[in-house]
Amino acid sequence: MITENRGVLIYLSNIQNLFTSYPTVAPSVVLCSLIGAGLRNSLSRTLVYFVTGFGIIIFSGWGNSSMALPSPFGPRHYINDSLVSNLDCKKLTPYNVLTYVRPDAFSKDRHIPFINWWTPFQPGNCWGLSQAQRRLFYLMRFNERDPSKKVTKTEYSQLLTIVGPSFENLQIENMISTPYNSLNKIGWFNGNFLQEPAGVFHDILRLFKNSSQIFKEQIESAQDLLQSDIENINILLDSRKHDHRMNYMTYQTILSSLKMGRMPLLVIKLSLVDFHVILVKRTLGNGLEIYDSNSPFLTKKMYYINGEFFIPEINMGQTGKEPLDIFLRGEDEMNRLAQINFNYYQKRCQKMEDSKYH
Repeated sequence: MITENRGVLIYLSNIQNLFTSYPTVAPSVVLCSLIGAGLRNSLSRTLVYFVTGFGIIIFSGWGNSSMALPSPFGPRHYINDSLVSNLDCKKLTPYNVLTYVRPDAFSKDRHIPFINWWTPFQPGNCWGLSQAQRRLFYLMRFNERDPSKKVTKTEYSQLLTIVGPSFENLQIENMISTPYNSLNKIGWFNGNFLQEPAGVFHDILRLFKNSSQIFKEQIESAQDLLQSDIENINILLDSRKHDHRMNYMTYQTILSSLKMGRMPLLVIKLSLVDFHVILVKRTLGNGLEIYDSNSPFLTKKMYYINGEFFIPEINMGQTGKEPLDIFLRGEDEMNRLAQINFNYYQKRCQKMEDSKYH
């Protein structure tokens, strides 16, 4: 009897600790933990189910409306926007948030309307552009506001910060971008940028003085920072050729990332001094569709054939028949982009749930 009472006290203590320590976790996780806690302490099944059921009742009214969580038996909430489709609030986790990415979320009409350019001290800005493009894919929201509403100076400043070198210093909760108009038209190329870009970039290039030059300077600064990173320097100086085993592992990692809604950033090496950076957006037919800043509005593909990587359409002074050495980079930042989106959608789900109590 003493042992059973002690088990009850431990079980009830576990309940209290779970509600205290995890006020924002999904109810299903908490309830499973309650059952597990009871079974571990050898309580009778009847008592476990009774206390767990009692926990459901407590949980349903736990705290004030701002702390209310989705009930496991209530209506399901789904979110659809320009990035995700049918995101299920009840199943949302930091690990699956990007699996809800829409098939068209990374379309060409959302590419940065700049072609990779050279400067006297920098032979290209492909790394800075690819990094910026991936951030904008995951942090910008399109088609969620009145098309006549132009970009404000605050939004313009935020956009510059997202693509620039100071991105790492921003707080995660402040990073999700406000909605923008879609880039639904493609103008003619004029030098290094589009003559008539549409949507948000049209607003920026037309409304703000020297905006295109300032935008490009942010990209250049990010490129400089990336190339000065010691790990990136080691990759660029690495003269070893990748064998088929290493290429296979890289290819499988790319496929796994794509299935999770992630966008791999790849450093391509042809020689010790010749490199390029691209994004892998999705599988397409028998290859992988890529974003290439050298021609951002063309559909290009990378292929994995017999243990080697090839990009026939790549513009690197090659025929496209040479095998490429591939390095996967920027995974820490990709993790951060996933966490930013989880935080953003978690708040939206909470707001939808709270609305039931008002």
